[in-house]
Amino acid sequence: MSQRSQSLTMIAWGKLKRNKAAMASFLFLIVLALVVIFGPMLIKATWGYTYNSGSDLQYAAPNSKHWFGTDIHGRDLMVRVLKGAQISLMVGFVGALVSLVVGVIYGMVSGYFGGKTDEVMMRIVDILYSLPRLIFVMVLITVLDEIFANWLFKNNFQSMASYSKIILLFVGLGLMEWLTMARIVRGQVLALKERTFILASRSLGASPLRVLFSHLLPNLVGVIIVYLTLTVPVVILEESLLSFLGLGVQAPHSSWGVLISDGAKIINPVKSYWWLLVFPGVAMSLTLLALNFLGDGLRDAFDPRQQK
Repeated sequence: MSQRSQSLTMIAWGKLKRNKAAMASFLFLIVLALVVIFGPMLIKATWGYTYNSGSDLQYAAPNSKHWFGTDIHGRDLMVRVLKGAQISLMVGFVGALVSLVVGVIYGMVSGYFGGKTDEVMMRIVDILYSLPRLIFVMVLITVLDEIFANWLFKNNFQSMASYSKIILLFVGLGLMEWLTMARIVRGQVLALKERTFILASRSLGASPLRVLFSHLLPNLVGVIIVYLTLTVPVVILEESLLSFLGLGVQAPHSSWGVLISDGAKIINPVKSYWWLLVFPGVAMSLTLLALNFLGDGLRDAFDPRQQK
């Protein structure tokens, strides 16, 4: 099994390397991660700008000292875009991981046990699909934000209290996106559980837990990786929408959605401070485009029907 898995992984990697768009996106995301992590520190060491350091240069257009210009408080927009990227990408990846864990476990259990268990579990998924999921996240954040922040403060987590809304975003967006993964995994498990190696394992007395995590899960890795890559941009977009509406990330923190919202509020017929909207918008668009290209490449690479 391990040699087969390694062989399939090598074949998928070979297919992915031949996909120029996917590889270019992969390299772009690596460079982006390095810039987002080390960029703010480099800017501070070079020009002395930090995330919240203001100046008298309000609404300065892009120049040699402020490559992305400044905002209403004279803060350097480039470092704010990079710091906003940290939060947006963190929400995207953590939210996708939450949905991944819930969806994979739920789908494996439903598909493996089948029968009435599968029927009940899938009807629950159908019911949840009918609910306006984005409104669910809005209600979750609105109702629980103050309660959760107070709980963190009272239990000696004062430093995390200001991040309560971001933590709720992780949970809420993750719990909103697991339904599709559950259905995909269930379908794969329904096909795999009738394969010879699964039947042999069960006949030798392997427990359901062992079959699920030692035999079924390794054969779902391709589907899981593809889904994770395609879910991250969806979660980032949903976080940006919530932040744009004022229900997501709040000051003093910011994300791409917050920066785009701030830039949109400033635009007017008299004076257009275009850089406040263009730079965070372009950064988010390029990242989402790269993630989608990479996800498409991974889907093709792991698709057994692809011959080349």
